[in-house]
Amino acid sequence: MPNKNLFAHFAPIIRGSVIANLKKLSLQSVVCKMIMVLVCAWLCHNVSASTFNIDVPVGSAEFSGDLTGNVSVNKIGAGTLVYTEDEPYTGVTNVLEGTLENNGSMQSSALNVAPGASYTGTGEVLVLNSDGDIAIGGAVGSSLTVHDYSPSSSSSLSIRLTPFISDYLTVDTAALTGALKVYVDTDGDYPTTGTIYRIVRGGLTTGFFTSFVNVNEADVAFDFEYDGDEYCLVVLGGVPYVRPTRTSYSSGLLLGDCRRDTIETGSAGGFAGFAVPDSACKELHISFMRSGTAAVANSILTNSYTGSGAVPYLPTTVDDLWIEGDATDFDTLVSGGAQYGLPTPGVRTTIHFLLSAAPTTSPLTWFQSALPAGCRLVIEPGSADPFINTVLPLAGGHIIIGAPVAPEAGFSALLAGMTSSCPIQRHPKVAVGDAASQALITLAEATRFPYAINGISLTGDYATTFAATSDIVDPTADSASAGFTVDEHSVLTILHSRGHTELPAISSYLVPGGTSNIVVTMDASTVKLPKLSPPLD
Repeated sequence: MPNKNLFAHFAPIIRGSVIANLKKLSLQSVVCKMIMVLVCAWLCHNVSASTFNIDVPVGSAEFSGDLTGNVSVNKIGAGTLVYTEDEPYTGVTNVLEGTLENNGSMQSSALNVAPGASYTGTGEVLVLNSDGDIAIGGAVGSSLTVHDYSPSSSSSLSIRLTPFISDYLTVDTAALTGALKVYVDTDGDYPTTGTIYRIVRGGLTTGFFTSFVNVNEADVAFDFEYDGDEYCLVVLGGVPYVRPTRTSYSSGLLLGDCRRDTIETGSAGGFAGFAVPDSACKELHISFMRSGTAAVANSILTNSYTGSGAVPYLPTTVDDLWIEGDATDFDTLVSGGAQYGLPTPGVRTTIHFLLSAAPTTSPLTWFQSALPAGCRLVIEPGSADPFINTVLPLAGGHIIIGAPVAPEAGFSALLAGMTSSCPIQRHPKVAVGDAASQALITLAEATRFPYAINGISLTGDYATTFAATSDIVDPTADSASAGFTVDEHSVLTILHSRGHTELPAISSYLVPGGTSNIVVTMDASTVKLPKLSPPLD
């Protein structure tokens, strides 16, 4: 067993709940490194779950102590802490201030990077949750391995590239968002047109970077492409990099049957960069990115598309239209208070919203004209609310909700004005329990649903009428107490599964002697979602 007198000597510097000030303890000293290992071994042997606060106030300090077992580390101080060896401890690592550099393998259950802090290196981590900055270390072309990468919208990933190679992130799973910062090391030479840099690779990659920063403003322009396995930067030819000062629309390259377009929102500008996809495009992604330029109201007609004649619909060969990214400034891109820049989908198109941030105010309409018949509107799980009133398929179709939406006043009138059936249902990827734990629709007025709704949870202290046989999941007490009315010949089934207060005497809202009915059930299997055809991806 380590000498307890030795531990008592170093206890003011290193202990499970007090700061280890590496400015006082030079870890570059071989003797001190040996003492650190002994102290850490003593602590890990005698304490089952300790937390070490390691403070690097300025500069850089190396750490080669062998922490083992269920211990956690908080990195504090503005300096850089460098892990020079593999770290087998299994607790959580929190980078609260400054930088943690890791060039080995960490077995920490989760590495969390706080806003303003950073993580860098060429090492390996299991789970990386970042609100700060992530950078890849080593020479250009190095890799950082993260088995589960989960950045937030405030985070950034920094990479470097030459005309031939780039840094890259190796993942098992990644849900991309936030800023991509690219430093181009040209040395006078620029990448050639069509050069592809695979900057995120190796596993299931979803999402996208919602802003792009050309760090050193090198004279090269990029587009991006990704499938389910990798995210790539593609060099555009004949298009020098220009610091964004206005809104722009860039039509992406076709990769397989998928095209990915980008809208950068900034000062007023048009959408002349849009080109109608050809028949090979089955899936069109339109991603919003913020240029960093202050956005102001648009002064150019947003229907200034490439080509001539009336504003085109997307071809009916485009089966899926995805609206993604940070649309915070989208509501400024308006001329005369009416028109916005997105092309109108064709009949029976499935429109997916997967927004990291919604507009700050409700758009009058997202598209150049009303949606045609048979469109499916899908609010994907994890999406910000796209202001559902402005994108309803009024000519009939289907609404599929996988993330909370809050329709504005007038929602009920819009539903009543639909010219064809438009059922509403829960997204098949959202479990009954998840729908019960949060309201998928928050009502702003008394609402009548003229068509069936299935598996949706409701809130809002407003009376609700169901004109068709429907089922809902565990409504909150206020939506129930405001009153449910069920039309003649219809049945409302309520899955009451989460222990909310008992529903009020809603039978009083039924028509006396009528054929409507309300069924309250505790069995989730009795509430089944209708099968979607075609199924969602």
